[in-house]
Amino acid sequence: MVLAARLVLAAVFGVAGIAKLLDREGLPRAIASFGLPARTEKPLGYLLISYEFVTALALIVNPWARIGALGALGLLLTFCLAIVVSIARGRTPDCHCFGGLRATPVGWATLARNGLLAATAGFVATDGRAPWFFTGLGTIAATCWVVLGLKRSGKVRPGMVTPGFEPFRVR
Repeated sequence: MVLAARLVLAAVFGVAGIAKLLDREGLPRAIASFGLPARTEKPLGYLLISYEFVTALALIVNPWARIGALGALGLLLTFCLAIVVSIARGRTPDCHCFGGLRATPVGWATLARNGLLAATAGFVATDGRAPWFFTGLGTIAATCWVVLGLKRSGKVRPGMVTPGFEPFRVR
């Protein structure tokens, strides 16, 4: 189970790094839209891409997997903090988490997705100890991600009756 989690995380960080590398114009704009100084755009972009590649590689190589998971966890928590600060300031900059592949505005669904990935990284970092804890965190984050993603897409609206169920009516 830990190996599968390592490979999933490695794939996520590898794809994110490649996509950011190919999105040379979008990444600096995304960094600036989070409110960071313009002079940091390029250096932070290269640092982020390098960090993601090193993390992906470390997750694949057995002796480094724990360090890679801790790196992934640190980066994901940093992203979560940046998202929360942006939302608190009333801003929803484009995420560019996966470069130009999927540049969407950050929001609670982005935070939930990162929470799911952070729970997975925590599971790997502890070498599979306390699986009930990380499974619980992951389940909560995954549920929030799906519900918020559906809500964002307009497929779920407040007061909408769930298909296949009749609302309870008192007679």
